[in-house]
Amino acid sequence: MIYPYLVHKTKVLDNEVAYIDEGNQEAETLVFVHGLGSYLMVWRKNIALLSLKYRCIALDLPGYGFSDKRHYEFDLDFYSNLVGQFINQLNLKKVTLIGHSMGGQISMITALKFPNLLQNLCLVATAGFEKFNSFQKSWLINASSAENLKLLTRKRIALNMTNNFKNVPDDVLYLVKDTVEFTFDNFERYCYTISSNVRSMIEMPVYSQLSKIQTPTLVIFGEDDALIPNRLFSFSSTKSIAQKGTRKIPNAELLLIPDCGHFVQYERADLVNFAIDRFVTNE
Repeated sequence: MIYPYLVHKTKVLDNEVAYIDEGNQEAETLVFVHGLGSYLMVWRKNIALLSLKYRCIALDLPGYGFSDKRHYEFDLDFYSNLVGQFINQLNLKKVTLIGHSMGGQISMITALKFPNLLQNLCLVATAGFEKFNSFQKSWLINASSAENLKLLTRKRIALNMTNNFKNVPDDVLYLVKDTVEFTFDNFERYCYTISSNVRSMIEMPVYSQLSKIQTPTLVIFGEDDALIPNRLFSFSSTKSIAQKGTRKIPNAELLLIPDCGHFVQYERADLVNFAIDRFVTNE
């Protein structure tokens, strides 16, 4: 597992955080936060182009990639504090925070906690736009318990990754391979991390606080996202969930990309990159 970028490491909240820092150091800064069971390389196609104009920083959240994987309660409150402290420690200015899936929910919490740190917010196939009742919450938490996750096989992990795409790109195999390797490098730790993350996503919802987000926000979804909304509990379309959530954020706009799945930033990097650039430059 080798990233095609120089990997930096810094200590944040007593955790060693791995990150990459590419592009124009004097330009506006884009900070990328990956989602559940993922790692910073899911932003590779975005960084490749956007770093020609912006400073692009992507981090591995603790519990993932090359960051610390110690026994810690990796909840969304911790992650949002870590992202805020990370931005402060690197003395980043004019920051657009870009989060995918769970990373989107973390980014919304960060924007609520540290509004003065951010110039813009971009939510890519974000979690946090759904509401679950008490039964659904209990079911999801139980289904993602560490004990149940330990039943996963390498084949299942790989399939879970490819199911995030509507049309699986030819060049996605390295992502699948790395995800499987990171998963089974310390499988017990992986199961604990995923379980902690899911529990926190369920128990720390942001839906009721969306109206309090004052940061200008771009929301991007693939219309054929198979993960959001949760297909076990919802008959709503991704489009309706995306529209409803976006309307609750005071200064937000929505881009829906047809024929595209959950990893929209990878599957249609061209459209996502164009949208982010237009949004950041306010064109």
